[in-house]
Amino acid sequence: MTVDENIKSNSAIRSKGKSSFGVYNIIAIILLIAGYMFLVFSQTSSTINPNFKGIISQLQLLISIVLILKLEKPGKITAFVLNIIALQTVSVGHFVKRAPGALTGVIVAIVSIFIIALIAYLFKEKNLQYNQLAEQKKTTDTLYNELKKSESMLHTLNADLVKSNEELNQNRKKLHQLAYYDVLTGLPNRAMIMETIEKRIAQCHKGQMEGFSIVFLDLDDFKRINDTLGHQEGDEYLRIIGSRLSTVTHENDVCGRLSGDEFCIISLKHDDLQVLADYCERFREVVSRKAVLDGNIVSSGASIGVARYPLDGNTVRELLTSADNSMYAAKRAGKNSVNLPAY
Repeated sequence: MTVDENIKSNSAIRSKGKSSFGVYNIIAIILLIAGYMFLVFSQTSSTINPNFKGIISQLQLLISIVLILKLEKPGKITAFVLNIIALQTVSVGHFVKRAPGALTGVIVAIVSIFIIALIAYLFKEKNLQYNQLAEQKKTTDTLYNELKKSESMLHTLNADLVKSNEELNQNRKKLHQLAYYDVLTGLPNRAMIMETIEKRIAQCHKGQMEGFSIVFLDLDDFKRINDTLGHQEGDEYLRIIGSRLSTVTHENDVCGRLSGDEFCIISLKHDDLQVLADYCERFREVVSRKAVLDGNIVSSGASIGVARYPLDGNTVRELLTSADNSMYAAKRAGKNSVNLPAY
């Protein structure tokens, strides 16, 4: 039940309470008045046998009790008051000496009826208020239950939202992984390598670092492994090489796979050529180690070229081109070697 329906229900109850004074109640009040008038006449008349006066009084009280019980829920209280009033009526009719007995009885009867009507009205209003309070409590309980349901729904929606956010974050991570990491080796891919070079150049422009170097590494005779053992074993060999290169890459450097059998390391080492040469030699050495592929022992050399910023280029394209040319110079020099540009 909605709030509007509860308000309409309360209005209906109030209207019902106001219009409940129907034909039955009017007849009952008329009977009460007639009964009291007859009671006054019987008690003040000298022609009626005194023995019958008590019987008439008791019958009148019985009829009053029945009618009051039908009129109002708190009929017992009203009947008790009615008994007191009836006794007072009889007493005044007998003991008031200076006024005519009939007139005294009529006055007392009128006052009694007024008091009874007032008591009945008060009980009716109290009963109506009680019904209204009960209905308001019912409305409050309904609203409370709806509030609890809404709160439960809110908690459910909040849990769903948290779950959706978690799924969204996971999807973002997956998209980032697919966009910036090589599926085969798990190393940073070409897009991330180029973006990292751009960031390093920007850091140099801001004075946050003086320079950096790019190490280009190409496997020698990798095509022979693919042709003899198949592409599946060739992919496994690329994963092995990627893992080996990662183990010797320094913490702040980036090791990634450009494409095919070409790898790239972005290193902070740039100013000391001997340190840089030793660093490149470690890459060449781990690549030259033998590996076992499907029971076959294979090995490959590595031709390595180097470009330094800003000596060998000021843009990403210039640096990659310089590193690529340096790497091909190592291949022309006999492969499996490191080529450092002379300045």
